[in-house]
Amino acid sequence: MVLSHFFEGGLKMYHLTGSLNLFQFDHNRKNRQTAIAIMQNYQRAVQSRFLLSVGIILFILTSHASSAALFTTADFEGTWYMHALGVKENSGGCGYGTYVFENTGKFTGTYITSTGHTESPDGTLSINNDGIIMALPDFGTTAPSLHGIMSNKKDMIVCTHTGGDNSYKIMIFTKSVETIVTSDMQGTWIYHGLIAGNEPYQVARWWYGSMTIDGSGNAVFDSPIIDSLGTHEIPTDPLKLIITEGGIITELDPEIAPLHGAMNQSKDMIVFVDTVIATSMDVDAPGDALFVLVKQSPGAYTANDLAGTWHWHALVSGSFYDDWIGWYYTTSLIDRYGNANWVDGSYLNCKGETGQTWSGTMSIKSDGIITISNLPTFHGIMGLGKNMLVGTMDDGGGGYGLAICFGRPTNEFSLADFNNDGIINGDDFAFLVRDWGKTNIDSVADISGPDGIPDRNVDDFDLRAFCEQMFGVVLPSLPLETTNNFEMIETAIY
Repeated sequence: MVLSHFFEGGLKMYHLTGSLNLFQFDHNRKNRQTAIAIMQNYQRAVQSRFLLSVGIILFILTSHASSAALFTTADFEGTWYMHALGVKENSGGCGYGTYVFENTGKFTGTYITSTGHTESPDGTLSINNDGIIMALPDFGTTAPSLHGIMSNKKDMIVCTHTGGDNSYKIMIFTKSVETIVTSDMQGTWIYHGLIAGNEPYQVARWWYGSMTIDGSGNAVFDSPIIDSLGTHEIPTDPLKLIITEGGIITELDPEIAPLHGAMNQSKDMIVFVDTVIATSMDVDAPGDALFVLVKQSPGAYTANDLAGTWHWHALVSGSFYDDWIGWYYTTSLIDRYGNANWVDGSYLNCKGETGQTWSGTMSIKSDGIITISNLPTFHGIMGLGKNMLVGTMDDGGGGYGLAICFGRPTNEFSLADFNNDGIINGDDFAFLVRDWGKTNIDSVADISGPDGIPDRNVDDFDLRAFCEQMFGVVLPSLPLETTNNFEMIETAIY
């Protein structure tokens, strides 16, 4: 059977070719129960229980797509914690602050640098429907240099910016968490960090590794620190992390680690700034640093999770003798095979230069670790929500980079956008219905399999992958034997 649709009287009509049944759905979610009731009335006439399930999911798809949330300045409203790292030729540093936003994007804040200097920033940020953030003129004379993006869940922002002192910064904002307890930190975390390398006293580098935090906030490094200078050693001093109201995290003994951080509302990311002691070779110099921890969930990731539009913001540190240091941002479209295609005109760096960055194919392991062909120094991790990437790499010009990327689930390279119109909806689901149950075929609807890789069969694995990309969520297994399973889907997406 093949599903087709047309419009009649403001309703979207879905017709199953080969059946006498005609299913109609109003795009307004308030008619959800009516639509499901219509489907249930036709249950006996539909020979396949899957086709009944199709109708229910199609209503969810169309109603969800029509009510998809866009970004507005109202999404700024509230208290945000900002952590930043800056680089320049012979100075810079890290810092943290608290910013209070109005629903117009106007803010006031307090910012404390690693040297103890306190600033009182204020201004206004704008945001477009896609979540891209810019500064309005009252932000300052360097306003055109500020560029950022808000996360899908609207609880994080990453920006690049040239400060009034001509330092190049990357800034990460996390929205205040309403309810937080120490045990929220429990788990295995993969961290990636960057030292500013402000000559002549600091040594620039990136580093990454893993740590385990227990339910009491005790953190131990359980793998060697890997850094750009060749270090492979495990720190022996444990940390005692304290989390307080809003998600602020500090070390119990500042003499051990004078760090300051914050957890996001999703509780799967922590950002820190810290004045660390370099441990590479014979170097023993302090370095202003920013590092990001992402909670790891082994076995939760597949190749399909890379597909989408990814917005990159990065900072490159290094010696002032190097060819280039500073920030850049760009946008990439990644297909189901990990091939990255850069959006023309999306790349810009702090020097005003445009063009493309690296090229290659991204690969992801089942534990979320990401590598890139043709870029052997890249090491990254995907967040649990599958719409955030964090990674470090050499930049190819003598510097060291830290990149934070936010993804968007609906785009022309999404696996689930079968008709390539930039929208995932019931029209795409029709392709899944058309080829449902077929085996050993080449089908655009074959987007997953037992290991997350297309397997030439169109089955439950493809349905699950479709729903995850449509709604930008991680779903449990999706057997199709009872209507209750679709109540489970609805619970996951609303």
